Amino acid sequence: MQISFTFPDPLFWVVLLISIIVFILSFIQIIRYARFKIIIWLRGLALFLVLILFLNPTMDIKKEESKSLAWQIFIDQSLSMTYYKQPSSSTYLSGVSSFVNRLKQAGVQLEVYSFGSRIDTVGNVENLTLNVGSTDIGHVFKKMEEDKQKSIAGAVIFTDGQVNQGPLPTSFDINTSIPIHIIGVGDTIPMIDVAVQSIDAPPVVVKGEKVDLDVLISSFGKINERVNVTLFHGNKLIGSKVVNVRGHGGQDRIRFRAKPVKTGETKYRVQISALADEINIQNNRQIVRVHVLKDRYRIALITGAPNYNTAVLKHYIRDNQKYELDHFIYVNNGFSPDLNSFWEGKYELIVFDNHPVDINAKEWESFIRVFAKKLILHQSSFAIIAGPELLPRTIAGYLHLMDLELKEPVLASGIQTEWHVTEEWMNLFPFQGTGWSSDENFSLPPLVSGIETTTSGQYILAKYTVSSLNVPLLIAGEKQSMRYCFWSSPDMFSLHYKLQGSTHSNLLKDMWNNMFGWLMKTGGDKEFFFRSDKNSYQQGEAVMLTGKPTVPSTILMEDGIVHLFAEGKKIGSKPLSFDLESREYKSRFWTSQPGHIEYKVEINQGEESYVIGRGSFDVEESQIELNRVFLNDSPLKMISEKTNGEFKYWENRHLLVDMINPQTKSDSFIQRAVLHENIWIMIAIIGILTSEWILRRRVGLM
Repeated sequence: MQISFTFPDPLFWVVLLISIIVFILSFIQIIRYARFKIIIWLRGLALFLVLILFLNPTMDIKKEESKSLAWQIFIDQSLSMTYYKQPSSSTYLSGVSSFVNRLKQAGVQLEVYSFGSRIDTVGNVENLTLNVGSTDIGHVFKKMEEDKQKSIAGAVIFTDGQVNQGPLPTSFDINTSIPIHIIGVGDTIPMIDVAVQSIDAPPVVVKGEKVDLDVLISSFGKINERVNVTLFHGNKLIGSKVVNVRGHGGQDRIRFRAKPVKTGETKYRVQISALADEINIQNNRQIVRVHVLKDRYRIALITGAPNYNTAVLKHYIRDNQKYELDHFIYVNNGFSPDLNSFWEGKYELIVFDNHPVDINAKEWESFIRVFAKKLILHQSSFAIIAGPELLPRTIAGYLHLMDLELKEPVLASGIQTEWHVTEEWMNLFPFQGTGWSSDENFSLPPLVSGIETTTSGQYILAKYTVSSLNVPLLIAGEKQSMRYCFWSSPDMFSLHYKLQGSTHSNLLKDMWNNMFGWLMKTGGDKEFFFRSDKNSYQQGEAVMLTGKPTVPSTILMEDGIVHLFAEGKKIGSKPLSFDLESREYKSRFWTSQPGHIEYKVEINQGEESYVIGRGSFDVEESQIELNRVFLNDSPLKMISEKTNGEFKYWENRHLLVDMINPQTKSDSFIQRAVLHENIWIMIAIIGILTSEWILRRRVGLM
């Protein structure tokens, strides 16, 4: 015990001197009488205690406390534990339960947990279910690291050492002062399994072009057999190859070549013949989806009256080698070429250029119903580009197909007006064709106002600047399967010619390339290319999603979110981060449920959020836990040796019981008492003064 005081200031000495003088003067006359001595002593003791408190005395008392240390038990509850013959799943759980009970009987304090894809506390070991589809042993070491402050005695891990989620055991920097004992469960000889590890195929191909599918086959166990690997398109056999697999984790790569003949989503299935005693035949097949694009896209340009816009539009369309243009021009009371080929032909996009005009308005008014059926039947997109001869009454019926209605104009006809693209352009084309918008030295040439319409549910991609009024210039939308757009200004061509020779000479061309791609669903809104590292996964397998811009200068560097969907329902969201080193967006997560999984990549820029990528992958019903079913003892022995623990095989687990004893830890600590804060000191002073007062009354001093 140690008592310390603060150094007194001059005020203390003044108070001390005055107190002594007052004390002496108060009792000098009665000090010679014996019956008053007890009163003097009580008054002196009270005065002494009060003066001592002025020095702020503190009392430090050294104490020791002993507490029991807990042993942490971690039980692997992954699906692979149910496939061992020795021990069986029931024997495994009853053996662990017996191990735990023996330790409890020996007085060892225990904390029992199960682990797979996460850590859970365990009440009754024998009621534990072995059904977790993935194993991340990293959670075990993270738990021990978090519990360092609790001063645990050590840990015992029951596991087969198979890790398919998180880092491998050999990569852990295990720096702990406690011993980690490990009991290895299962057979060291791998069970036989052959799996389609992955199918590497381009997500998008062009019809008629050959596509290569690289298939990776993995094999485990002691095998040396020939297997048949086949490629199917639906029920049609595309190719077959024989491969000699040798097991022991070996991999074989096979290449198939296919030639898609139909557009749209095409499925290819790779299948391996099953082996005798194979543990998991569900991973013997995988499906890969490939989106087949058309090699050529047909566009019909119908010009009611030739104008300056016509040449510009034809130039933009013909400049793209994937487009085929059929141009129909109204001349001499008829179209050249004849419209029969238009009505019979199938087009991905139909463009009205300054059409219908007054001279053919009645005829095309009668065509509206037939034209609407053609759009639906052929799933064509539709665009109207105003020209100088286009009148509201001639176009009203066709605007109605876009759910657009005419309204009274608020801008004077023929007056050039300032305009700009809107935020909705950024929503539709987040990063394309707007580099000029950040150029402070550049202003868009004004345009003549045209036909004005109401908007309801459509995108207003460009608008005139008229105080607080929104007057649409470019409107886009989607109605069922038909996409459409309406450009209302008759002098669109002026942008093309006024910008020639400037740094933004391709502004109008870029805008219409984006619009044509969006209308025909061939691109336009895909400035980022996202893909998964494989096309098909097993449950519990890690997915690495990587994204890059199609244009190198398009970089946001904002973190985002990957939204996952199955059968149209959202099943989760995963974080997306930007890797400064690779200049890529990356997201790593693990598959959970089987089926076709679609994803949507969304990033935030300021207060706005943008979808910059979409895609999908397949998750097969097979569990990755069953790819490698054997005791992976090498890393487990390394962990035990590094932590001064013991590694024992399942049949020798009882040897560890004698090595685990109750442990305690003595902690020394200082208990400090500040006397002026101690209530008992105050009670003592009050008690002394009260006693003195009572005695004074009895002797007649009051």
